[in-house]
Amino acid sequence: MSDEKHSKGILVDQFCAKRTGSRSKCKCPSPNNYIKNCDIPDDIFLQGQKRKVKKKFEAHHLVCIASATQFLGKDPLLVELIKLTRWCINAKPNMLAMPVWGHTIKHYCNLKTATSRTDVDAPWFENIPMHDYDHNSTGGYKSDVDAKMVQLANDLLELAKPPIHETASETVAKQLEDSSKHFKKFLLGRSGGKRVGGTHKAWKKGSKKPESDWYRPFSMARTAVVEKRVFPATGASDSGKVAAKIQALADSIKRWGGN
Repeated sequence: MSDEKHSKGILVDQFCAKRTGSRSKCKCPSPNNYIKNCDIPDDIFLQGQKRKVKKKFEAHHLVCIASATQFLGKDPLLVELIKLTRWCINAKPNMLAMPVWGHTIKHYCNLKTATSRTDVDAPWFENIPMHDYDHNSTGGYKSDVDAKMVQLANDLLELAKPPIHETASETVAKQLEDSSKHFKKFLLGRSGGKRVGGTHKAWKKGSKKPESDWYRPFSMARTAVVEKRVFPATGASDSGKVAAKIQALADSIKRWGGN
């Protein structure tokens, strides 16, 4: 995992991989508010032990700020190329609104009794993985983005040699746009949220077979590196992290109210 996973990013001329405030636009030639471009839904839950926290959907950058910064913004040759490239990491094509475990637990669980239930319809955010599941884990989502940016950087080094051709920046922008499409398709497809028949079917599968592969569509990682979760059901050998999250949200309901 990179030490720069929480990088504030870079802004060089026309190329923007800069983190902004939730209410502000970036300062590139085509400024964007990443929250608005992500269409964050009005779906919250309460958490926190010492203070009440309203937890919203996450505004996820498909090509991560830290990855683009570390692998495209360090080499002096590449910087000369990317600063000619009109591309913004906060633009709508690179954004995806994603739930976290709390949203799924709020939908599927009775938080007054801290128990899961299956007698509910699929949530409107069905088949979208959880943003807090294997995003920065070893071999997780960001590791794949890092690998993609390393490959892109290597491919662009030849284009970056002076004199830089006037069409080179178009190649950079196209490659980055394709990367955004690739990771969105990955997260929402059969390698992501549609594994095991999708998140709704997977949750029901877990209730019947707690130690099955029910957890896979909820993860942002490739199947080979997904961290296993045991379903919090009667008879499970280990209630694990999911049960702990259910209990934590149940405690928040008791503390702050709501449902």
